[in-house]
Amino acid sequence: MRRPPKTIVGLFLGCLTLSSCGFVGTGTGPNNKPDAFLMHGYVTVAIGEGAGASPGTPCTTPAATADIRAGGPVRVADPEGHTLAAGQLGAGVSSVDGGKLRCNFPFEIRAVPGGVERYVIGVGDRPPVSFPARELRENKPAVITVEG
Repeated sequence: MRRPPKTIVGLFLGCLTLSSCGFVGTGTGPNNKPDAFLMHGYVTVAIGEGAGASPGTPCTTPAATADIRAGGPVRVADPEGHTLAAGQLGAGVSSVDGGKLRCNFPFEIRAVPGGVERYVIGVGDRPPVSFPARELRENKPAVITVEG
């Protein structure tokens, strides 16, 4: 009976070993979804009846709230104040809320990381406002009210 040459046996064992290396434990790792989410909301500023705007039209804020404007910064931080994400305000659109004319500046911030119980959002030169993380992660808008 003839024995196979050593090189053939070596090649066979080498191929068998190499082919199984990449598949060991592939089904046992964690299957986590990405942790980041899209945060959205708006800043709402009272503009008064004499502003000449009607609901749904472009608007700007009074001089006392000039730091709230289209392109203005929006910062998202953890409760300790570490910045997690940043964005900017969109163009103002007028609305009526509780009988008062207001100018609303929307924002969307992509890839806001998770892992905190609350998010602290700062706009313009205003003090930051804290929101429960769960509500924002469940697509509830972050609404920041600024009174002139």
